[in-house]
Amino acid sequence: MTQITKFHGVFPPVPTIVNAQGELDKVGMATLLDHLIASKVNGVLLLGSGGEFCHMTNALRLETAEFCVRHINRRIPVLLGISSTSTQEVIKYGQHADRLEVDAVLVLNPY
Repeated sequence: MTQITKFHGVFPPVPTIVNAQGELDKVGMATLLDHLIASKVNGVLLLGSGGEFCHMTNALRLETAEFCVRHINRRIPVLLGISSTSTQEVIKYGQHADRLEVDAVLVLNPY
């Protein structure tokens, strides 16, 4: 995990862009992420409530996290939402976030 001093300024919640079939729109996501980085945001929040995580399949959540983290490629810090209604899923998403080496995670109480 990253030093806490990296977390300052603006970390916008990033919507997840999907196509008409509900699949990750990688071109759209890359364009949005590049725009945010060019706009000098201090970091991003992926898969928070604004990213519609609660409406996604597990596979889409994992794919979205992997694609976005790789595309950002440490240009800015990443805060990754790992919330779920299941404690076991939160643990699984947390382990995935650790493997992706994100800077921090955002966890809501299971609801």
